[in-house]
Amino acid sequence: MSERKHVLPPWMQTPLPSTEQSTSRSSLPPELLKSARSRVSQLSLFVIVLTIVGSALFLPLIRSMTSQSRLPMATPGMLITIVVASAMLFWLSRFERIQPQLLLDLALVYEVLLAFSVAVARHSIPWEGTIARDWSEVAVWIIVFSVVIPNTPGKCFLAAALAGLTDPVGLLISVAAGNPMPSPELLGHLFGPTVFAVVLSVLLSRHIFRMGKDIERAKQMGSYKLVNLIGKGGMGEVWLAEHSMLARPAAIKLVSRDFLVSNKGDAKSSEEALKRFEREAKATAKLDSEHTIRVFDFGTTGDGLFYYVMEFLNGLNLQELVARFGPILPERSIYILRQVCKSLGEAHQQGLIHRDVKPANIFICQKGLSFDHAKVLDFGLVRDVLANDRSSTRLTMAGKITGTPAFIAPEVVTGDGDIDARADIYSLGCVAYFMLTGELVFEEENALKVVIQHLNTPPPALSTRTELEIPSELEDLIHKCLEKHPDKRPQSVLEVDEALGSIAVSKAWSCERAKRWWEMHQPAENKPLASG
Repeated sequence: MSERKHVLPPWMQTPLPSTEQSTSRSSLPPELLKSARSRVSQLSLFVIVLTIVGSALFLPLIRSMTSQSRLPMATPGMLITIVVASAMLFWLSRFERIQPQLLLDLALVYEVLLAFSVAVARHSIPWEGTIARDWSEVAVWIIVFSVVIPNTPGKCFLAAALAGLTDPVGLLISVAAGNPMPSPELLGHLFGPTVFAVVLSVLLSRHIFRMGKDIERAKQMGSYKLVNLIGKGGMGEVWLAEHSMLARPAAIKLVSRDFLVSNKGDAKSSEEALKRFEREAKATAKLDSEHTIRVFDFGTTGDGLFYYVMEFLNGLNLQELVARFGPILPERSIYILRQVCKSLGEAHQQGLIHRDVKPANIFICQKGLSFDHAKVLDFGLVRDVLANDRSSTRLTMAGKITGTPAFIAPEVVTGDGDIDARADIYSLGCVAYFMLTGELVFEEENALKVVIQHLNTPPPALSTRTELEIPSELEDLIHKCLEKHPDKRPQSVLEVDEALGSIAVSKAWSCERAKRWWEMHQPAENKPLASG
């Protein structure tokens, strides 16, 4: 089969509305806060000892610099400032009442103050007629501080930038005192290391910050260690994880830090998002079908992120399958759809309505000796009918449409009556249409027009949208699933499954055919890592 591209527009791939925003602001990981007091005390004590010992060893050089300088007190003043400021910071680090974050913020002030003292002393002697050193004391201090004292990336950048600016300020003070301004060529040589140090310190602080977050999160997720970020959506991240005792990999899904920060100031939205995420974990854990993603555990990390652990899948979802390889043969579509029916059938029997059935939430993989093994993912919009769970509508943000526009049932849009299993059947019809044609039931330039089409427009005949030979019984079944009124559709997915099983095809899809396809198109070493 020739490879074809059928990529859905971004607005069709995510539930309405999109809430994804990005931000770099966050709190310092608890793991780094725990070591804040010892880090600050050790650095300040080290600076005191280094300054006193260095002054004793290089006393003749200090006297010579003082005699040549138009700012004779610059060098002695620098040494006194360093010792006094370091002693004060060391003293503060011994007080348990001072919060670790406040202590780290005070250390940033200390960084700038010491950089200023060093810069004034450094430029107190004229540079013209001398050979500029290949290193800068200010640059060295900025790099050392960024490695030893952690803080949030934003604060680290601000402190490093201010510390770097003290270098040219020190030169301006020297010029104001009567020293000549160095030549432009010499200026580049003087300040180049400082600029490099500021950039490097920002990169180092960001790396240390992220590493601290990962360490803390890994420590508080039981026996699981995060390995790689697999995917990221509007409110969730999925990570490949390893168990400390078991060889089998797992996937961990958690509410993304960006999503929670995007709702900062809107406590209600953040609370609703967490409830929706928790509901997804609990609902999925109730299901035992081999065609539903399995959930092993769930909980909350020390920094307040909700997560759950599930089985790791190696393969690709239907959206990716069609995008890479074009429309799916009727017999293979039937083979996959029947597995999806078994997953949804169990969920419906337990009163759970998925409400977001779409190609991206149907995963195709290899499980043991089974090829083209289908798994239904993402029960984030699930509703518990047996428990009369009307809260699920509220939990998907009041007044806003839930689900994905290209696969949404008309009754979900209007909100008329109770939403039941037949809404999933409509979405499943949209998925089957997409599998066989590589196109959406309704193609429009924006989501609102697609929703209106689902409400009012009969779907185009499936056979007119594909070059594949579609059995008439399969086409009729799909169009029945796409009826606007729920009463006119099949009344259960088990009925759909039975109808699919009775459709005659020229050559049935088998595990052997599926195995050959996977060996040809998806060799094990090239399988994309993915999960629910």
